[in-house]
Amino acid sequence: MEQRGWYYQLCIAGVVIFLVVLFYGASLNIPFAHHDAMRYFGKHFLPQDIVDPNDPYFEADWSLGRPLAAITGNFIFHRVEDFAGLAFVRAISVGMAALFGCGVAYILLRTTAFASTAVLLGVLAAVLPGFQDRVVMPMPYYVLGAWGALGAALFWNASIGMPWRMLWTAGCLIFAMLCYPVAAFLFVPLLSIHLFWPPAGKEPYPARHVMYGVGLLFFCSAVYLFLAKAVLLPRFPAALASTFHAYNLQPSLPGMASKLPYLFCEGAAYFLNPFSPYGGIGAAYLVLLVALVAMTLDQSLVRSKRFIRMLLWLFLLLASVFVWAVSPMRILLYRALYPGMLLNTITLAWATGSVLRGLGIRRRLAGLGVAGFLALLIICSQTRLQLNVWNYNSELMFLRASLAPASIHPVDRIHVIGPVADGYGFNGQPVIDDVNNMNSSAFAFELEFMVKMGLWGQVPNRPLWYCRATQPECVEQQPAGVLLLTSSRLGEAVTASPNMLTVDFNDLRRATQVFRGAGIREKY
Repeated sequence: MEQRGWYYQLCIAGVVIFLVVLFYGASLNIPFAHHDAMRYFGKHFLPQDIVDPNDPYFEADWSLGRPLAAITGNFIFHRVEDFAGLAFVRAISVGMAALFGCGVAYILLRTTAFASTAVLLGVLAAVLPGFQDRVVMPMPYYVLGAWGALGAALFWNASIGMPWRMLWTAGCLIFAMLCYPVAAFLFVPLLSIHLFWPPAGKEPYPARHVMYGVGLLFFCSAVYLFLAKAVLLPRFPAALASTFHAYNLQPSLPGMASKLPYLFCEGAAYFLNPFSPYGGIGAAYLVLLVALVAMTLDQSLVRSKRFIRMLLWLFLLLASVFVWAVSPMRILLYRALYPGMLLNTITLAWATGSVLRGLGIRRRLAGLGVAGFLALLIICSQTRLQLNVWNYNSELMFLRASLAPASIHPVDRIHVIGPVADGYGFNGQPVIDDVNNMNSSAFAFELEFMVKMGLWGQVPNRPLWYCRATQPECVEQQPAGVLLLTSSRLGEAVTASPNMLTVDFNDLRRATQVFRGAGIREKY
């Protein structure tokens, strides 16, 4: 496809923005908050031994090597006062995601790909699992990191001198890592575009163009790691000591060797199969097989170059999940594996067209087939988003309804009975990682935030004192004038107290008819 004028590219950008906003539209109108988003409702009752006494996540994000995330999150924290404010931040994240999709579409428009392929892949880049979780949570700094990776890809493919190209690309990659290290590795799938669609009116980029780009990414990773360990992490030693071990910046190449078999068995459904995480390992490897067969049989390249492209693609696949593979983390998370999913989605879009053309179908009809395939992926992602939003919203509405009596009766204690850990969300779908169908009430360490969120706007703001019901010594230390919050699991003995209000999330499980009994561990 020849390069188009700016007006044509502007129209394409408008279509991408419209489709992304349409995709996320429902999530902007429904009140909900999950996991990290509940921090915004934790004002006025948090510990005082932190830099900002109103934001406990500032030190945590900084100690994870994400200083720009800490600054951005802190800025947002002080501007969210209610659910409308949270929806506004979510709308900002959606707009940022839409612009990221426009950038991906722009890269594709400058290649031989169809305009429909460019539009739909641009939309998918902004709505696939892993990315959509960060958008609706909302976490604008993840999308900001994706902008850094996009800027790096644009500079790397720009027609400027190599020294300036490397300098600007490295700057964008370091910026992305300071926002969210995994987001910088979105540079890998964006590099892969030119493996399948050469630049319009130009010779295809040689394999070394991609290899040099990945090499620069790894060099920037080493620079970032040195900077983080020498400057960032020592800033808050107490927060660093309390950081969850799986998120520590402790890369290990021997650990990578032990984790790769686990990744390509259990984790295959997370990044090889963009349709659904419930398709299982078999479906994931069927997708991989289609991609490899298409690259093997592609007649647009001589056999030797086909083989080189296949090896290079496998290398990029490993590079895209490098952060997860070398980290201490053994939990499979969509957000950590998202670069691999985007890489595989781009590959499948090309493979679909290649297979259709190999069957003798004309190029334009094959382009329609690719568009239909990508539209199906968008529908699958939309279904997943709606299931998650439904889960979060039903939990929030149940909590607020259960706490409503506190607005008309005196309450000195709130006791929360957590849902049974049977591996299913309130929507009846299996729990996958810490986002998909995951109940917010399952995070005991964030229960204070959640209850505060449920009380927001219903009762006057009061500090909370949180204890497990099985910790009487903690209850005895409750300061005067503070609302006591206790929690337990189903079946645990609890001693009642005067003016106690009980919230049993298992009532919601029974109401949604997915109560499955205790004793079954969650699947992540």
